[in-house]
Amino acid sequence: MSTQPRILVKAGSSLASLTEVSVNGSPHDVSSSRFEGSVGVRIEHWLGATSSSPSSPEAPFQDGATFSIVINGRFKEEIKAHEVLWGNEWDNPIRESLPYGTSAALKFVHFVDPTLTHDIYADKPWALSPLLSTVNFLSLTKIKPDDPLPAFDYQVPEDISTVADAPELKGQPAKRKTWLSDAKNKEKIILGPDLLVATDFCNGYIDFKTLSLKIPGGLHFALQHMWDGQPVRFVCRTEDGKRSFFFVTLQIVEEGSGEPAVPKKQEAKKEAAPPSNAADDAAKAAQEDALGVD
Repeated sequence: MSTQPRILVKAGSSLASLTEVSVNGSPHDVSSSRFEGSVGVRIEHWLGATSSSPSSPEAPFQDGATFSIVINGRFKEEIKAHEVLWGNEWDNPIRESLPYGTSAALKFVHFVDPTLTHDIYADKPWALSPLLSTVNFLSLTKIKPDDPLPAFDYQVPEDISTVADAPELKGQPAKRKTWLSDAKNKEKIILGPDLLVATDFCNGYIDFKTLSLKIPGGLHFALQHMWDGQPVRFVCRTEDGKRSFFFVTLQIVEEGSGEPAVPKKQEAKKEAAPPSNAADDAAKAAQEDALGVD
């Protein structure tokens, strides 16, 4: 694998419909019968999926972030806001790849997002939170169900005053998160065709130049060495898992080709394999021929 990690970002309304996202560029449509809208992804120091596709964000990050997923759209059917989750899922176990310090990192994540629930040691790991509680910035605006969506904007002003009788929350993401932690408050918000939802899920803990994670307290993780080959998959879905609205995936790829890269652990095993001996191989082949082995 190249010493300069490349990231291929895809998005879609389903896993079967994932297509490449123009990182730091135009928003990506993820519309379906369940959700109408777009996703925009920004990555600082993004090298591009191939050597010819690097770019820098034109729209400035909020809150000192280095990575951002902005969602802008509406849900096609009414659903209680607290039933819509956002987070990560994996198809295969990751427990063998988790580094020393994982428990400390999880404590920090819980401090930042107390609504997070997870089972990262499961055969199909997951880590999910209510969408409206976990995003860094949130804007909810009343619209007419039949009106076209307004133009996509990477800047998300914190404001849920159209659905919450709490003017003190405007411009205060931390207070909004606390307000939504109250069951009586979060059950008041119904997502549907008449409510434009704009969110910015972002953080400044990932250095994409080195593909490393740094969090307060001195913890540092080399993500490229932990990676097991699976894409990092973000999903927006219902709490019961029966309905998914859209996905965003990040995959490490080879520089130049853009093909999925070989994980560091597999590279190490390959390099550690004993060299082939031509004489032994020939003798083995002759023996198999004599035995009639194909």
